[in-house]
Amino acid sequence: MLLFKPLMALKSPVQCVFAIQSKRKIFTASECLILVLLIAFYVNTHTVFEFPQPSVTIQGFLHEKPLASLPADPRLSIEMSAELWSYLRTGLHYLESSNINYLPSFEHPGKKAYGALGLSRIAAEDVRLHYPSLSGFTQEDVFSKQEVYEIFAQKYADLLLRQYLKIDYASMVAPEVFSVLQKAWFLGPGLFKKGVGVIASREKRAQEYMARMR
Repeated sequence: MLLFKPLMALKSPVQCVFAIQSKRKIFTASECLILVLLIAFYVNTHTVFEFPQPSVTIQGFLHEKPLASLPADPRLSIEMSAELWSYLRTGLHYLESSNINYLPSFEHPGKKAYGALGLSRIAAEDVRLHYPSLSGFTQEDVFSKQEVYEIFAQKYADLLLRQYLKIDYASMVAPEVFSVLQKAWFLGPGLFKKGVGVIASREKRAQEYMARMR
């Protein structure tokens, strides 16, 4: 087997072919078989190491949704329209702060509500619990950053109506939604469901706002 030793010193079986042709050797049947096996082994081993298969399919990875973005209740995945929230927010601003643009850190006289919309710390915590995607924000974030404050106020309005009061506000006109929201916002869902009313002066101002915005 004189042919076999020169083949082992070369870098690949393909190079063996050229070397053998240049020396014009005559192959025996057994030497040709060995050469074919070496070429097959070379191609197979290089294919495995140069193109490894991924352990996770790309399609599966792209469709995997982070748990943090999933709402606690399916009803909370429906977004309130920008038009409705604008109407509700304007009304809350009028009732809670007489249209004064207080900073989120501003503490109202009762020391339970903060900012231009009178958002409470309990309300902010409720939003954190029901919206996992917002759980990374702290109380300090909510009541020091205007953008975060606005998001939490809108989500709490939606939470009050859909989750606590079981109201399908999409089938109601904006003034009707506001009439319910402003009472539950002021009283909390527990007292509101018990039929407790808001103070007369607040109700009067709410009626004025709804009449003016028609």
